[in-house]
Amino acid sequence: MKILAPWILICFVTVTGLSQVRSNNLPATIEKIRPSVAQITLLVSDFTDADLQRLPRPFEQFAVGTGFIVSAQGYVVTAKHVVDAIRAYKTRDSLGHDVQSGEKKILIGFPLPNSGDRGQNGYGTVNRANFESVPAKEVADDAGHDLALLKMEPNPFEQELKPGQKLRVAPARLSSERPEEGSAVALSGYPLDYAVLVTTSGTIASSWTDIGADAD
Repeated sequence: MKILAPWILICFVTVTGLSQVRSNNLPATIEKIRPSVAQITLLVSDFTDADLQRLPRPFEQFAVGTGFIVSAQGYVVTAKHVVDAIRAYKTRDSLGHDVQSGEKKILIGFPLPNSGDRGQNGYGTVNRANFESVPAKEVADDAGHDLALLKMEPNPFEQELKPGQKLRVAPARLSSERPEEGSAVALSGYPLDYAVLVTTSGTIASSWTDIGADAD
């Protein structure tokens, strides 16, 4: 049976800077949410020697979607269809034949803040050239709302940069409340296969959608 479900934006919109969006201060909003936006990347490696001879490179790596860092414990929220695409992906050789070997890994990429220069958000000024990638695994999903929860392993926020100093995290402040139609909204993500954050803004036309999922 199909259900009408609220358009929960937690995979696509950080709501921490909406007041700044309303005041047309989008640049400030972008810098506020930048540390919490993550790039989801697929890495395929560890091919057999026989398969390596059929491939142009010993590994494949490319971006597949966007997520948000939501806690200092290393959890990241993304869309379930992003994880499903990773599961369904198949490596093919130059002739279009499936390659049976190879191990798939999910990587979470995020910009590292410069701990020596704290900005207005208290977490430092983001250095765009400093991008960290950490392996992750799916720990939960919600097919009805197209959500998946990933966990970075090891958790980069528990490791010390130097004795006594850990990497600070600026987790996204998320909300599952149904937003009002006409509300200002900013959407950030990594639509390209590069560590380049892209942000756009607009207004919510409708806060309800028929996602066509079966109710549990």
